[in-house]
Amino acid sequence: MHNATLDSPVGPITVVADGETLRRVRFGGPKADDGEPAPPGSTAATAAVELTEYFAGRRTDFDVTPEWSRLDETAAHVLRTLCRIAPHGHTVSYGELTSAAGLPITESRAVGTYLNANPWPLVVPCHRVVMTDGSLGGFGSGRWRKEALLRLEGVLPATLFD
Repeated sequence: MHNATLDSPVGPITVVADGETLRRVRFGGPKADDGEPAPPGSTAATAAVELTEYFAGRRTDFDVTPEWSRLDETAAHVLRTLCRIAPHGHTVSYGELTSAAGLPITESRAVGTYLNANPWPLVVPCHRVVMTDGSLGGFGSGRWRKEALLRLEGVLPATLFD
């Protein structure tokens, strides 16, 4: 396993990859079990470059491949659906995501649980899921980060002091 850490407007972000697949994206610095620093050209190094481009406004989609096999079938289906229906600069509600994934609306809370456990925030854009009334709702890595990411993508207006 390899890791790479980048500085971002929402704090340090560490990406961890194993071979060709992205194992996790985490807000914060590297941990002991994240493997060795990534060599240039590795999946972790590529993911860090892609995230840097995202924060610079030069990237709206990611080419790195999450390790989908880490998730149970339903969680993977929900997160893949999210990637398909919530492009950069757009949001979807928990209910819309639940319906798009073909689940009964009563499963919206379970969908929220899958989003909270998303091992690849940003790459799998759980920050783009909002409440039905348009309010932000929660975000496992801090509501302030969700707000900052949505401002970066132009979903929310920039503040006077940005």
